Amino acid sequence: MADYAVRGQSPGISTIIDQLFQKADSRLLRSAISRQEGQFLEQLASRPDIRNTIEIGCANAISSLYICSGISAKDNPSHTAIDPFQTNHYRGRGIANVESAGFTFFHVIEQGSETALPGLLSKGKFYDLALIDGLHTADQTLVDFYYIDRLLKPGGVVVIDDVNATAVNKIVHYVSTYPNYRLIGTCGPRGVKRRILNIAKRILATALWPVRKAFGEALLREFFDISVVKPAHLWTIDFCTMAAFEKIAECARDTDWYEGI
Repeated sequence: MADYAVRGQSPGISTIIDQLFQKADSRLLRSAISRQEGQFLEQLASRPDIRNTIEIGCANAISSLYICSGISAKDNPSHTAIDPFQTNHYRGRGIANVESAGFTFFHVIEQGSETALPGLLSKGKFYDLALIDGLHTADQTLVDFYYIDRLLKPGGVVVIDDVNATAVNKIVHYVSTYPNYRLIGTCGPRGVKRRILNIAKRILATALWPVRKAFGEALLREFFDISVVKPAHLWTIDFCTMAAFEKIAECARDTDWYEGI
C-alpha cells in the first residue's frame, strides 16, 4: 500500500479540468465523470456539514478535484481516494492533477476497496460523503456500499456513479429500499433508447397497481424488477447516471427485513 498526501495552495480547478478534457482521448472521455456530474459532486461536498470525504476509484482524479474544491473552504477538510491502480496503471496522473490544484488534504490508498474499507472501519474512521465509482460489477458495488454504509455518519451522503451500468443499476435499486436512506438527487440524462424503456416500465407499473394491492409486493417480485413493483422514485433512478442518497439514521434491521424487499 502507498499513502500519498499533496501540498500547495489551490488556485481553483477550472483551468485544470479544461486542460484534462482538451487532452482527453476517447477512453478517458468514456470513463471520466462529466462536468455536470462533477459540479453535482462539488455542490454536495459544499454542504456545511461535509468536510471528511472518501471515494472509491480515482484514475485521473477528476471527481477528486470537484470534491476537494467543495470541501476546501472548511475547517480541517480531508479527502481519501482508494485506487489500487494509481501508480501502475495511471502512472500517478490522479495524484499529479490534484497536486497541481494545490489541495493539501488529499490522500490515496493503493489497495482494493474490499481490503481498504474494512481496514478503515477497524481504525474507527468515519466520513461525511462517499463516492462509489470503482469496479462496475454488482458484487463489488454491493461490497463497497456495505462498508461505506458503516463508515458513513448519519446525515452523510453516498453518491453512486454509473447508475446506467446494468449491474450497478440493480444495486442502486436495492440500496433505495434501505429504510435509513433517502434519495436526495440525481444527475446525468440517459440515452433515448433507455428513456423509452423506462417509460414503458412506468406504464407497466401503473397497470400492475391493482395486482400489487390484491396479492402483495412479494408475489410480484417473483416476476418483476423492483423498479416496477415499487416505482415511487425508482424510475427516477433509471433516468440518471449518478445518484445521491442521504443516510438519515443508523439502520436497525431485524432478521426478517429482507422479506419485504
